[in-house]
Amino acid sequence: MTPDPVTTTDRWPVVFLIDELLASGGTEVHLVFLARRFRELGHPVEVWTLKASGWISCFYEIDVRVRVFDDLPGVFRPWVALSVRRLTRALDEFAPTGPVIVQAYHTASDFLAALLRKANPRVRSISSWRDMGIFRSPAHILMQRTVAKHVDRLLVVSEAVRVAAAARTGVPAAYIGVVHNGVDCVKFRPPTPEEKLEARQRLGLQPDEVVGFTVGSFHSFKGQDLVLEACATLAQEGLRLRPVFAGDGALLADHKALAARLGLDSALFLGSRKDIAELLWAADVFVLASWSEGFSNAIIEAMASGLPIVSTTVGGNPQAVTRDCGTLIPPGDLERLVTALRPLIESERLRRSMGANGRKRVSEVFHLDAMVEDYRDVHRELLRG
Repeated sequence: MTPDPVTTTDRWPVVFLIDELLASGGTEVHLVFLARRFRELGHPVEVWTLKASGWISCFYEIDVRVRVFDDLPGVFRPWVALSVRRLTRALDEFAPTGPVIVQAYHTASDFLAALLRKANPRVRSISSWRDMGIFRSPAHILMQRTVAKHVDRLLVVSEAVRVAAAARTGVPAAYIGVVHNGVDCVKFRPPTPEEKLEARQRLGLQPDEVVGFTVGSFHSFKGQDLVLEACATLAQEGLRLRPVFAGDGALLADHKALAARLGLDSALFLGSRKDIAELLWAADVFVLASWSEGFSNAIIEAMASGLPIVSTTVGGNPQAVTRDCGTLIPPGDLERLVTALRPLIESERLRRSMGANGRKRVSEVFHLDAMVEDYRDVHRELLRG
């Protein structure tokens, strides 16, 4: 009897294929975690991207090779077969024999993964969807609907995304897998009192002020404007929450101008940062007022760091944040946001209690290793199929 190759080696090669690696966004951070852990478990791993910046050094630091295919003949063009042929040669170089998992992120990569599967019987293709798709164009939705029917598995990050994906593609929800994001609970942890003080000193924050921290690119759906308005409203009541933002984006200058108009001279805009774990040590409350999320990495990183959460009832947020570790509000509701923040500003004891509960929940439910094993279970199923 021929031995089962999966149970014999259990170290199958994996290619993570993504459209862009340009900044430390949620998907990019997720990929660093995933690639590192797969490599540590003995899998041959490469990351392929169609566009990249110096940010790919994060992968070199964990000894994962990144191949940049920024000169492919064309993805959505009749000559896309030339691109598939080139990727097939790279695949043969990376893993000359046996099945290979190709796990894709974003539209062009999803399309290429589907074509690779069709062209090469060794490929097991996965399309990973991480958002609700509410800003997708009709052409994009049509492409997603096509891809979903020509990959081996469609994976999403939350139940809310699964329902949305089923509605967009016509694929029954029962055939769409859910793998929640995971967080590195060693890297993201509550600080010691000394670490918290030092983190504040590095940012010029005072030991006794209450700091609200937000992570995310400055786009209209991220809701940082509502966070600023809430801080201004609270200040009128004599309650000071100092807003600190990490992230870049097209609307960063607009938000700085809004802070000035609201009289929030203390608002701190840090730009794009790689040291999020240390920045969270300086915070007292984590705030995310976005209008759309798939399953927020930022929220579970903050929970792992021992922070109480105030966020919106979108995407996978209700699966992550329970009442004992945070408060969820409808998106765009300034009054409810102020109401949720008020007791956290007033009570250090409440902040500590919610933060401890959040840390416990993440450690038990959303640990990085649990996410990795969920992905490996899917890979095993495809390789045996």
